Amino acid sequence: MALSPSTSAYVEVVLGVSSVLTVPAMMGIPMTFRGMATSFAVTTAHCQDNENTAWEKYAGVDTLVILMGAENRVSVARQLMAAGKLVSMPAPFIERGTNPQERVVVSSQGEVADGTVVGGASCSHRDK
Repeated sequence: MALSPSTSAYVEVVLGVSSVLTVPAMMGIPMTFRGMATSFAVTTAHCQDNENTAWEKYAGVDTLVILMGAENRVSVARQLMAAGKLVSMPAPFIERGTNPQERVVVSSQGEVADGTVVGGASCSHRDK
């Protein structure tokens, strides 16, 4: 364990394990799931110089993890739906995952045409 200088809290670093995988897993959301989701992709909703991401290339991915997606969620969700992502696709938002201030909001792609952080068919297993 090491002392984090920014928070004066003890933290443990586990090399090789990314929050991209662990935070959704802690929420009960697998990145892949037999017979339902065989692929996943990770991207960011914040690009240098506000360049646009080609969201259409992600529409066919089974599970999509979008880091830092809250601010641009409306635009991202609309572009993904325009590219063929289902309106009914589950879209949970996970903020500060595994921390005491953790917040999880589960919606659908259509309701979110307001947002996405993790979206995909395997997200429907969160409550099971």
